[in-house]
Parts: sequence; C-alpha cells; structure tokens
Amino acid sequence: MAFTRPTVAELNSRIENDLVSRISGTTAIASRAFVRVLARVLAGLFHILYGRLVWAVNQVFVSSSDTSYLDRHGFVRSTTRKAAAYASGTVTFMGDEASEIPAGTVLQRADGVQFETEALGTIPAGGSVDVVVTASEAGVDGNTAAAGTLSLVTPIDGVDTDATIDSDGITGGTDVETDAAYRARMASADRARRLGGSESDFVTWAEEVAGVAKAWCFPLFDGVGTVGLSVLADGDDPIPSATLLSTVEAYVSDSSRKPAAAELVMIEPERVSIQLALAISPLTSALQASITSDLKALMLQKVYPGGSFAISLVHNALQRSNLTVYRIDAMSVDTGEGYEAVSPPGDVELTGGQYAVLDAITFTSV
Repeated sequence: MAFTRPTVAELNSRIENDLVSRISGTTAIASRAFVRVLARVLAGLFHILYGRLVWAVNQVFVSSSDTSYLDRHGFVRSTTRKAAAYASGTVTFMGDEASEIPAGTVLQRADGVQFETEALGTIPAGGSVDVVVTASEAGVDGNTAAAGTLSLVTPIDGVDTDATIDSDGITGGTDVETDAAYRARMASADRARRLGGSESDFVTWAEEVAGVAKAWCFPLFDGVGTVGLSVLADGDDPIPSATLLSTVEAYVSDSSRKPAAAELVMIEPERVSIQLALAISPLTSALQASITSDLKALMLQKVYPGGSFAISLVHNALQRSNLTVYRIDAMSVDTGEGYEAVSPPGDVELTGGQYAVLDAITFTSV
C-alpha cells in the first residue's frame, strides 16, 4: 500500500481528537483550550518529521535523489559526473615581423569572456601567425563563432589589438553535466552490467567523457577483433571535433577499460544536413525555440549513424506543442552535391557512418 504524507490539518485533527477524548472522554471542549493549542504545535512538528522521512526515502533512489546524494550514488557506482570542459580554438594575430605573443596572453571577447594563448606565437615575415587559445573558464560560454574577433587585454608592441577566430570557431566548451543527464547515464550503466568489454561497456565508457552526448558501438566493425565506436558531441553541432574523438579514443583505450585484444576504430559521423520549412499557428518565438529543442532531443534519442531520419520525429515534436494547425512545407537534405528537396517530406535513409543533423528550420505563420 502506498504511503501518503498527511497534511498539517489532518495531523492536527488526529492529535487534537486523541488528546481531547483521552482527557475528557468526549471531543466537546473549548476552542482555545490548552490541548487544542498543543495539538497545533505537535501537528506542525510531526509534519516536518514526515517531510524529512519522505525526503530521506527519495535519496535512496537515483531517480529521485538530490544533487549531493546523486553524486554519492555515482561514487558508489564509479560513474562520476562529467566536469565542465574548456572551449578552445585557433585565432590569427597580425602585426610586425618577429613580434611575439607570449603563452598565457589574455584576450577578451566583446561580452567580457576571456581566453588565454596556449603557446608562444611569433609573427613571421608574412605578417600573421595562428595561435591556439583556451577559454579561461570552463563551460559553453566559451564557445565562439568563426570570423569573430578577440581583443588583447594588455597591448603588445608590434601586434594588432584584435585577433580573428579561424573558420572552425572556438568550440568544445560544455557545462557541468546536469542532474537529468547524469541520472539517465547512471540508470543506463546500471541496466548494462560491465562485462569486460561488451558492446554496452564501450558505450558506457565513451559517454563518461566530458563533451560526449551519445555513443554507439559496432562490434566486428572492420573484421574479427575490431570494435567501431561513434560518438556525438554536446552542444548545437553534434558532429564531434578531431580533438574530442582523440580524447574518447584515449579514454576508452586505457588498459583499465578496453580489453587488450580489441582494436578500437573511431568512426567520425558523416554529416547529412537536414533543413525544414514549417508553417504553424500560433507562431511565437517561444514556440519556435520549443519545437527546435524538442526535435533535436528526439533526434538524439532515435537517430543513429547508418540508420534513418524518420519524418514522424518532426510530427512528434510539433504535436508536443499543442498547435492549432501545422504543416511541413518542405524538407531538404544535403546529398553531398547540394541540397535535394524531399517532396512530399519522407524518411531519410542513412548509410555507413552518416548521421542526420538538423541545421535549420524556417518558420512561417499559417
């Protein structure tokens, strides 16, 4: 039988009736009698105690525990919360020949977010040098689009104040793993017992790496003794960078994890770009953000490399918003030779390591 926490009023009534009946043999007693005041005080106290009991029971389970106790569950399971990751990328400095940009030079974005250079950069005769920079603080705030600029906090003689971010942008920054994501990963690890190198083990190991949103394992990927591993990145662009792939490969290949006989093959997902045109009513900015977020979350759950992108995912995302009316006006798919319109919109079959990425949604009002 399920336990229901009694309310303060219910506790007050129970205690008051019990006290009065034991003292007078009847419940007829003055409203301001001492026993009634005592009953109210005790009801409040016991309500707090009941609440504490309910809270304590919740901490026993991964699905309902608070943040601090969730971390304790993870410690017991050797499944630690992913720490925030630092964004990094390359910027181009221009200036006079032989001018130097020391390692640790601080640059700043227009909104105040700061970055530091990783190594000494010396401007050659050509007048420019590329230098790797890393955000001073971990988190998604460090991610910066390509072609933007960072400014030197302290000017350097012979070096232009502004440095240009290269075409890959500054990427890789992720926030500390949320409770919801940590719970889901812990529950998945509980269901998939570690078996010394099973398919689920490789997925679990890969998803323990900061910056990884999802992983898939492909046994016998390149013949006997090989294991294929594909991952997606956290953030707006799910296609992982070369740095993230190298980090995952090193982590999974550690001798304490991967069996020595297994040859690990990292599979970089091949982007298949999806663009949609949707007509909806009512059309609001909040609704657009909600639909985009829901669709990306569904794709992360349901789409895998080499599988398919089902148009039903779009319908599901739209239906979640309780729209008055909606329709899919067009869907286009990047075939590698330009965008190909799909009309009427239908499922997109993926091959090999292809993965569908939602790159744009154009909204219009019905």
